[in-house]
Amino acid sequence: MKTVAQARFHAAEKFIASREFFGMKLGLENITEYAAALGNPQLNYPSVHIAGTNGKGSTVVTVGAILRQAGYKTGIFTSPHLVDFRERIRVDGQKIEKRFVSAFVERQRNEIRRRRITYFEVMVALAASYFASRKVDIAIFETGLGGRLDATNILDPLVCGISEISFDHTSILGATLPKIAREKGGIFKQGISAALGVMPQRARQTLQRIAHSRAVPLLKLVTCQAALKLSASMRLPGACQIDNLRLALTIIKQLRRAGYTIPDSAVQRGLCAVRWPGRFQILRGVNGSTIILDVAHNESSIRAAVQTFRERYPGRRAVIVVGLVKNKSHKNALALLEKIAQEFVVTRLQTRRTLEPEELASCLTDFDGPVTIVRSPRRAAARALAGLGHEEMALIIGSHYLVGDFLKNRSSLLP
Repeated sequence: MKTVAQARFHAAEKFIASREFFGMKLGLENITEYAAALGNPQLNYPSVHIAGTNGKGSTVVTVGAILRQAGYKTGIFTSPHLVDFRERIRVDGQKIEKRFVSAFVERQRNEIRRRRITYFEVMVALAASYFASRKVDIAIFETGLGGRLDATNILDPLVCGISEISFDHTSILGATLPKIAREKGGIFKQGISAALGVMPQRARQTLQRIAHSRAVPLLKLVTCQAALKLSASMRLPGACQIDNLRLALTIIKQLRRAGYTIPDSAVQRGLCAVRWPGRFQILRGVNGSTIILDVAHNESSIRAAVQTFRERYPGRRAVIVVGLVKNKSHKNALALLEKIAQEFVVTRLQTRRTLEPEELASCLTDFDGPVTIVRSPRRAAARALAGLGHEEMALIIGSHYLVGDFLKNRSSLLP
């Protein structure tokens, strides 16, 4: 039987989930007015704002871990989540308290309905309010989609960062890199320093023009050599993480200039402390098998995952479970996966945005191995794992929905 606290939280969780029916609302008017009604809690503490196509979440958690090790109470906001929506909002690594969620929703339910606040806008408002209530020393926010019209763009940050830019959400953000970069560069604020990560030159040039027009000082990116010296402490595998580390270290340097005391020892301890599930996460299966989880879901991130796989497991192949959402260009991404695939198990995600597995499978025209459609993500993972022998491998890759489903059912899938 549920306790009163459990019932309150369940009701709040159900209400928040119901806001997904309002879809995605690009634009700042709604969230700006709602934040003002809440007293603009996002202005009660210093913040860092990070956008990008790939790597922005890794950058957020890396900066956050370093600041925690330097002794600062640190909030981080990331999205999407894998298993529990409270993963998105953390203070010093701990998920937002259930009782705060319950109380917030109970106070704000009518206002959220009246203002037609979307799911993501609720998340941003909840995070901003929670960080203020916990009196954080600093908070690091990851954009949800784009930047210019993203609900997180109500921040007044100390520094901005933009990670790698590539093609994703092209139906919303634009079909060219300059158009996508213009949306990401919308987080730039007049006179506030910004750091640009490793990205194609066309995207960089667009961001440089935006920065110039807004008198935004662009920070010099920490060198690859400097990042490599520290990379031995990193717990996040993959060559792309060196690029993300360069951006994180550049932001840390700017925070030092802003008065934060962050010793080198805190940087090293922070890198050791970073945990970011679903990013080339390696698990052990039965019979000495290996299971890899990765939320790579566009061509650029899947290329990085394939590169990491080949570096760590040269000459090896894996049974690949894949599930993706609509509105993506899948053909080239799947062609990359074919190079390391022993077999494909294609599945359907538990979301209205799922790409049907039959359509996904039809993209695998050049693959000469087995392709099986299993419509349940849990059963697809079970099928892939059941046949693994000693030292064989499975790669579960694609949408957060897919990897999150595996982690949710992990106890029944792994010994």
